[in-house]
Amino acid sequence: MDNVIDLLHQRIAREFAVIYDDLMRDSDKYDVYLVQFDTSINPKPNARDRGVHVELAFIGCSDNAGAVSLPLAYELYPSAAAYNIMHGFNQTTHTGITGMAQTIVGWGLQASFQHDHSSLRSGLSQSIYASGFGAGQCKFGWDFAPAPYENRLAAGMRTTYAILRVPKSSSEVMQASLHVDWPKRDRRYPGWNPLHWFRLDAGENAPQNLSIELPHHHALQLTHVSYVPADTGEKGTGGNSAARPTTDSGKLAAVSTAASGGNSALDLPPATPTPTPRPAVIQVTFRHPVDPNLIITANDQILRRVRDVRGRGLYSDSTTSNALHLAGNGAEIDNLASSRFGLLESDRLGDDTWFQADSRTILLNISRQTAGTDHFPVIRIIDPSSGIGGELTALAREADEVRVGEWFFTQGASLVTSTFQPLFTKPYTAGPFQVFVQNVQKKKDTQGTDHLQSVDLRLVSRATAGRKLIYLNDQAQVVIEANPSEDHYILPKHDNNHLPSEQTGTAGQTGTALRPNWPLDCRQDRGALVCSIPIRAFQQFCGASTTTSATLLAQVAADTDFSCLSHFKVWVDQAPYYGRPGMWGDQDVNDSGTLNANLNPELIPRGNYHISEEKVNITSPVAEYMWVANLDLVNFDKNATYCIPEFAGSADAPARKVSEAAAARKWSGEQLSFWPQHLESVKSQMQPCEDPTTLQRSAFLVKTTSHGISIEVPFAFFPQLPDSLHLKIAGSADPPVEIPSLREQLIPHDVRIIDLGNKKYQFQAEHMRAVHSVYVTSKKDGTSKFITIQSTSYSTLEVDASSLTDGVSYTVQLGIGEGKFGDAYVDLFQSDDAGRESLQVLSIPDKAK
Repeated sequence: MDNVIDLLHQRIAREFAVIYDDLMRDSDKYDVYLVQFDTSINPKPNARDRGVHVELAFIGCSDNAGAVSLPLAYELYPSAAAYNIMHGFNQTTHTGITGMAQTIVGWGLQASFQHDHSSLRSGLSQSIYASGFGAGQCKFGWDFAPAPYENRLAAGMRTTYAILRVPKSSSEVMQASLHVDWPKRDRRYPGWNPLHWFRLDAGENAPQNLSIELPHHHALQLTHVSYVPADTGEKGTGGNSAARPTTDSGKLAAVSTAASGGNSALDLPPATPTPTPRPAVIQVTFRHPVDPNLIITANDQILRRVRDVRGRGLYSDSTTSNALHLAGNGAEIDNLASSRFGLLESDRLGDDTWFQADSRTILLNISRQTAGTDHFPVIRIIDPSSGIGGELTALAREADEVRVGEWFFTQGASLVTSTFQPLFTKPYTAGPFQVFVQNVQKKKDTQGTDHLQSVDLRLVSRATAGRKLIYLNDQAQVVIEANPSEDHYILPKHDNNHLPSEQTGTAGQTGTALRPNWPLDCRQDRGALVCSIPIRAFQQFCGASTTTSATLLAQVAADTDFSCLSHFKVWVDQAPYYGRPGMWGDQDVNDSGTLNANLNPELIPRGNYHISEEKVNITSPVAEYMWVANLDLVNFDKNATYCIPEFAGSADAPARKVSEAAAARKWSGEQLSFWPQHLESVKSQMQPCEDPTTLQRSAFLVKTTSHGISIEVPFAFFPQLPDSLHLKIAGSADPPVEIPSLREQLIPHDVRIIDLGNKKYQFQAEHMRAVHSVYVTSKKDGTSKFITIQSTSYSTLEVDASSLTDGVSYTVQLGIGEGKFGDAYVDLFQSDDAGRESLQVLSIPDKAK
């Protein structure tokens, strides 16, 4: 037993010597492998009293070669293997003396002495039959000898091991020369025998080098990852959201619902109990068989491996009844009932568990509570046998195919973190967005032809009737899709035996079809996304083979202009993120859907308007206010003059109103003198968008700032403000660019109504100073009336609702524009978590109750 323990200690000590050696810890330069060598021995008839000497030398190795740039054998197993032999020795010694003397007369003397000595000795010794040589060198091997009391090597396989230290610069297949000879076995005293002084058995070299193939990728390697986000039943069904954006009908539906009665501020139907969602399932397939004792975590929650209890003999018959119960005493029964396999395993398939389907495939069951709804969970996989692991999103970049929801990705290197959608989401619906070309970099070839080097797209969401503007964040899944002229194929990274037979090529090689879609790496900028186009991935796609022929699959030539792709479309899928509403939709890159060297940066609005309030007539005692809306622009030309075509002719109605008021003397003198002067001032500063001879007067002044434009909108002219606006350079033939709706941003949204008592209410929201009247409609009988405004400020509006009936709810409309140049009444809307708007109501409490 002591010998066995000592042997184990020696092996452990040698393993730790390798682990803690300075050379082994230099992992940025070297890799360490445990390599098995199987030596088949078939002795020849004349191999009597001979051993085998097997020597391997890496190509380039010599007796004086340095070991820095070459692989070397750091340790050999066995370094000395021996038989335990029992020796016995028996010795017997006889000593005797005999003497005799006699006289002449007959007298004599005779004497004898005899001594016997017997000695018996025994001992245990070792006879080495295999020994390694060359540890720490690039030339190494083993000597094999016959077994004790045998004069011939037994035929068969000898298995040995070597720890190799290999530089990272080495190829995956290393070449080593092999030399074998059969030296005669030395006798007990070889120096005394002249026949052993000279040896003629020089041995022979192998006819070809030995190839040692090493796996250079030690980390867990994946071939396939697949999951579909849990269906909430509220995202909606497919379709082209850009072709079918949300229209006013959605808003009208919300209005009609609110008008039907109810007792909540949003007047939504009562919520039904939400059933507990089933766990989401992720399928992960590895390139090689994996350790069944993997350690997997999701958002720092350990997932337990599911194992079956069949045949484990955990149950026994009860002595008092025929019922089965867990075997053991009370404490053991309690432990087995809670967990039959310990902390990391379970016997039930449920939340936060994983199941090994085969030697390469595992299924992860992750609960909503663990995964959350805002982003894809952080899933870590650790191999306990090697201590190597990583995050699933990083490991998936080496996979041959990754499926996320409806998308299949075959160029894993282009995957980004936002590609992986949350396993569970809150409700969200479709929404429109715009795609702009923000940045373009080109490079000329030797012939002077321009080629795209990098392209950045800017994605900007748009507000629609019944839905407020959705701000995009960098957790949104953004995918660009194209139409290829024909299918393209590449050789997969994994074993060909695991591919469908219909993809088999001519020389036993196989090809897998590439998918023409790529996730985009995006960053957030003022509620928009700036996404980089993967030009290199496009070139690799078009450079791949168009046939599964084995001779062509390995030929990948980059197509500089990726001319095989056309009709580029961008898809956005943004789940609700930490309380922010989500949206999904698609849009073409441009009108023609092309990406080529003719592409140029576009004028793009950056974010939304920054709005402030200023007095129009500072010196006049009559308070007249206007909004000043500043809009930053990307690719902005400071020397250009910008105009908004929709503003042309917007001053006609105000000018007519001024003339009518002057004829009837309905306004004060300050107003009659101020407004004509203001309109003339705007006319003198505005530049026409088209021909200067056809100048149309504008009620709104557009100015150029250091970062974009500013628009001056007097409160009184709000009714003339168009719903949609476009921007262009004055006198330029370039098409105008759509900019955010200023009218929509000036309308108060998500108003907070506070009861001040005595039927006095305060409305809190932005731009309340512009409200000149409040119009309410009873939801009970449909009657309408105005209520008195007591005071206004930038963010508050106080009203007197004493004329309204107790216990009745009213819809509210706000009149904006001071009433001088027309009335513009807007409904009071409030948004839910998904960004959908519904009518807000003013409920008068019933004092009788």
